[in-house]
This record gives sequence, C-alpha cells and structure tokens, in this order.
Amino acid sequence: MPKDEILFRFSERRLEKKEYASHLLGKDQLSDESFVRELCGLSSQHDVAHLLFDDFWSGRRDRFFTEAYSKENRSTQIKKNLDTQKWLLDADRLCEGRVFLLGNDVLLAQEGEWHNDPLEGCEWPRVFYTRVHKAKPSETVDIKYVWEMNRHQYLIVLGKAYWISGDEKYAKKICEIISSWISDNPYHSGVNWTSSLELAVRSISWIWAYFLCQGSQSMDSAFHWMFLKAIYEHALHIEHHLSYFSSPYNHLIGEAAGLHIIGSLFSQLKTGQSWEQLGWSILDKNIDQQFFQDGMCVEQATFYHHFTLGFYLQAALLRKINNKPVSGNILSVIEKALDASMHLTQPNGRLLAIGDIDNARSLYFSAEHSWDFRGFLSLGAVLFHRSDFKHNSNGFCEELLWLCDEPSLAEFESMKSAVPLETSKALSSSGYFVMRTAWGKNSHYLCFDCGVIAAGLHAGDVPSAAHGHADALSFSLSVFGKPILVEGGFHTYFGSLDWHRHFREEAAHNTIKMGGHTQAEYCERLTWKSVINPKLQYWRQEDNLQAVCGEVVYDKETCHRREILSIASRFWVLSDRLQSAGQNEKATAYFHLDSSVALEIDREKKQVTASNGDGGLLIQYFEDYEIEARRGEEGMGPEAGWQAEGYGYKKPTWVLSFSIPLSKKTVLFPLLLLPWKEGKPTFSFKEDSSMPSKTEDLYHKAFSFDQQNYMVSFRENDSPVVQCNGVEV
Repeated sequence: MPKDEILFRFSERRLEKKEYASHLLGKDQLSDESFVRELCGLSSQHDVAHLLFDDFWSGRRDRFFTEAYSKENRSTQIKKNLDTQKWLLDADRLCEGRVFLLGNDVLLAQEGEWHNDPLEGCEWPRVFYTRVHKAKPSETVDIKYVWEMNRHQYLIVLGKAYWISGDEKYAKKICEIISSWISDNPYHSGVNWTSSLELAVRSISWIWAYFLCQGSQSMDSAFHWMFLKAIYEHALHIEHHLSYFSSPYNHLIGEAAGLHIIGSLFSQLKTGQSWEQLGWSILDKNIDQQFFQDGMCVEQATFYHHFTLGFYLQAALLRKINNKPVSGNILSVIEKALDASMHLTQPNGRLLAIGDIDNARSLYFSAEHSWDFRGFLSLGAVLFHRSDFKHNSNGFCEELLWLCDEPSLAEFESMKSAVPLETSKALSSSGYFVMRTAWGKNSHYLCFDCGVIAAGLHAGDVPSAAHGHADALSFSLSVFGKPILVEGGFHTYFGSLDWHRHFREEAAHNTIKMGGHTQAEYCERLTWKSVINPKLQYWRQEDNLQAVCGEVVYDKETCHRREILSIASRFWVLSDRLQSAGQNEKATAYFHLDSSVALEIDREKKQVTASNGDGGLLIQYFEDYEIEARRGEEGMGPEAGWQAEGYGYKKPTWVLSFSIPLSKKTVLFPLLLLPWKEGKPTFSFKEDSSMPSKTEDLYHKAFSFDQQNYMVSFRENDSPVVQCNGVEV
C-alpha cells in the first residue's frame, strides 16, 4: 500500500474504536436537545418541529428536481408518455406488503424486521456495525438481500403513485416504512450501517420519496423532524467512512453524490454546506479515475458504468437547476461516457451484460430490472445538445421527465434527431470494438472485447478486487437486431461459490480456455491475481471490410490470437490461432446463446444453426471436433448452460463448446458466421476447383450467399483471405 493509504486505514481503525467505545456507553445516540442546538442553530426546543418544517419548505435551500417544474404541466406530460396505471398497480402491491428484490418475490419488511434476511428469514445480529460480518447468521445467507431491502428504492415507486394520483395512502405507506426503519435501526447498530454506499443510496431514495410527496398530510412537521435527524446521521456516517481506498470507484462516487445531494437540500443543518462542498469536490477530483479516455467505466462492467454515471448525472443536473457551476472536465467525461453507452447498446435497445452486476441503479424509477439505459441518452441530448443521443434514446422516458426542468424538456421536444456519424466504433482505451451495419432495429451488431479485465489489477501474486471478468477476446453478436451470441452475465456475489465463480471465469464467455492456463487466477469472491490482459493487434475499417484482432499471451509457448472480419456487412469470418507446447492438451471454445435461441447441430455438414424468431445464424466449422451442446435445467449446476441477466436472475440457455486438440504447436480453429432470415438458411456451399490450393492455406470454403460468390481461405501464419466474385476483399 502507498503511505497515504496506510495512514488513512490506521486513522479509520482508530475512529472505529472510538465509535465503538461511544456506542457501548450510549454516547453515540444524539439527543434531540443537542441536535436542535448544535446542528440546527436553534436555542430552544419549543415548537422546534414546526420551525424546522417551515424553514425547510420556505425554499431557503437548493431546489430539488420536482420543484423545477409545474406539477400540473409535468403530470400532463407524464400521463401522455408513460403508463401511469402500472405505477399504481406496483405501488398497490407494495401497500399490500409485497416487493420484488433481486429476482425474488418477498414480503416487505415491517417494524422489527429490518435486520432480517428476506429469503431465509434469519436475523442479522444487532451489534455494533463493524462486528456484524463476524457474526453471520448462517453459512448460506447473502448480505445483498438484506441490503437491497434496506436501500428503500421502492419508496420512489410509492412516491410516484402519490404524485400522479394524490392518494394519501401512498405517502402514508412511505412514512410508515421510514418511521419503522428509524425506530429499528439506532445509529451504528446492525447490518444496515455496515456500508457507506448503502446509506447513500437509502438517503437518496428517501429524498426522492419525500419530495414526490410534497404537500402530503402524512409528511407533517413531526415526521420531518424525525426524517431530518435520520438524514443527518446518515450523512455523518458517510462523511467519516468514505471508501477512498477500500472501493474508490462506484462506492466512493455514490457516497460523494449522496453527501452532495444531502448538503444541497438540507442547508438548514450547520454541516450541510460542508457536505455539499465535500461531495462535489470528491466527484470533481475523481472523475478521471472512473472512466477511460473513451468514456467506458474502468471497472469493465456495463451495469456499474451506468451506476457511476447516474450519480454524476444526478449531481450535475441538480447543480444545473440551481445555477451552480459544473466543471468543463466533468461535463466532457459525462458526454464521453454517454457516447460509449450509445455505441455499446445493441439494436434491441439493451446493453451488453459485461462484468459483474448487483442490479444497482442510481437513477431508480421502476421496480423492474432492465438492461435498457437509453433514458440516460435523453438526458445527454439536452445536456449536450446532441441530436444523435436523442435518436438513440427512448424518447420521453422517466429519466428525462423527472430530472429536467421546463426549458430542457422543451428543448428535447423541439430537437431534431439524427443518426450518429459512426456506425462502428473503437473504444480503444477500454478495449471494446463495435461493428454495426446500421443504427436500425434490424441491423447486425458485433462487439469484440480486447480490454483489460479491470483497471488497477495486479499482474503478480498480490490479489486485487475488481468487477471485471476473465472474458478477453470474447464477442457478442446480434443478427437482424436479435441477440444470438451473448455474455453469460453474473448471478451472485455471496451466494453459492460455484455459481459465483462460474460466471466470472472463461467458461461463461464466448472465448477460448487454453488447457490449464487462465487469463486470471481466481482467489475468492471478488479478487483476481496473476492477471494476463489481452493486446490489440489491429483494428481496420475499409469499404468492404471491418476487422479486429487481439491476442492473449500466457507464456513463451502458449498464446491465443483471435481475428474477426466483417465482410461487406454481410457475414463474419472468425479465425482463432492457438499456440502451445503441442503436448496433447485441449483447448475449449465456448459459445453462449441467448435464452430465446433454438439450436440444431448437423455434424455431417459441420454446421450449427442458431434460430431466434424468423432469423438466425449458421456457424460453419471445418474439423470433426468433439462438439457439445448443453442446456440448463432445474437442479443442474452452472456449467449446464445458463444466462444470468442480473443478480438473482438466471435462465436456461444453450451453451455450445468445441474441444480442440492442441496436438501441434500451432492449431487453427476457423469459423464462418453467416446470418439468415425468413426460413432456413439457403447458402450454397461447394468445392471450388477453379482456385488452386496454396500450401499455406489450411482450409478453403467456397459458397454463394446474398447473390455473391465467395471464397474464404484460412492460413496457418497469416490472416484469412476472402474473395468475392474472384476479387480479394
């Protein structure tokens, strides 16, 4: 560790010991009298609740988003563009005591139950927060579920229902939940104080719910008094336990955003202004460490990319509506991050499932888990006046309708949309290369991963944590707008170790496992060591050809080199060159198909047909490889074939694997990937005697496709050669 980290960690431990001593003596529980005098600047408790309530709503603080527009006008826009009836159904379900968390339908916690695991029912110990993990209630319990229940993001669903209907029952339910939580969670007692990020997310959830219910009879001065004191305790803990070194990426950014928002809105607290400044300072100083130069998040996880980006957008837009400055650097990085998101989004509007995920959303307006982040682009359209962002956004989405003031909404409505200038994109810093035939919903799309596992990982034996996976040289492919080859996803952090490990290692990605070699050595839940990152060999874009090539070098004798060629935006050529010691090891090539895809294998023709609706992909291979197709079923393990779309979610899907003998020092594994639509594929394959075989050519394939005649030659020590009607592409 560097010296400043060592000093910080020692200081943190000393503070925790001091907090523990105060906790044992009951001195960390702030009295009402001290809160009023020292933090609110009032000399007496006489009628203090009404004074604080009136002062808060008098507007002598920053405006929140919902105060930046007319409720009547915005409600009209919302009802015009969104299904508000579903909001009421979701909110009614919460009022009935049901909530959907991390793939599970569970009972909503009530007073006295906020420390209970919603799946197993066991209670996390009500001890000082630093000692909770040492007293885990069972071996199988997953702390993410109790944390998710206590994030209270579903309160925003209730708040939206009150906003649109005016029905007091929704505001009353919010007050009941927050009041029971405060009663059941004294300062620094139990599992819900163990993570500063959890406190930040919960605070932001409370704030959104509170402002959405502005004017409610349930949220009177007595509730405000209790609410204000709890918000203060949350911010105080976050300030003292920022994740500068333990998790300096999405955790630190979420905590800083929480502090900034609390400080901006609760300036009646003497500490409010300092929290606002501290939070914004952290956001400003650390943004370059969160994203690569091309805009992608350094954690190499697309869901966390938007978790971090959402905090920045929320903080920046809050400052914007209050006429406070936002640095040019922050705006520039946000724009790049949105641009990266736009290019990585598939034709169906969903993002690629790259890296870890815990379903965390910093902009939470729906209870439904989704990979659709196009709403972020609608914010970017008005923030940066980008017509291409509007074209690829989801129109008048919730992010736009809740976060933007009247002038911004009017600008979005009048803005013309335009397709982006680039169809394909090289995100060279993070290592993602996108080949796209067009920006329509029915276009082809391929994304190749040649990036580091994650920023900051060690190549040596020192374990380090990261949200990236061992997915080097993997690729995802959509045909006619529908996903065919997909990433395996991610299922759990603290649940079954087998399920956790599987989705992080090579076998859950569309790459090749080279015998006993690994891209990174797995060592417990979130840590890797001995990391081997891929190297880009080339990226080319020409009239009839797009091509990318990368390689992973394991040692002096072992290397995997993968080339992918997009030929005239019609089909793809994949060539894997495997170098080894030639000692009869085996490599395994994995291909994960979307859960909606059906699979057929014709071993005689050496063809695999993947079907998704009225189209699909034909995979042509060339040797009699040992080929296996497996699909998960209830009771089967992770290796059987599963697609994990989010934390706690998994669907059975086909996994195709080729076993490739490494009997020679160089082995070529070539594939043709040919899209088809409307009925079965109608390719015409034939032996082409008119083209003489060259000694360096290992494989030829001649075929007619899309009214053109092609010849593909694969060579042992060079790139594939493709001819169209006798002319080399």
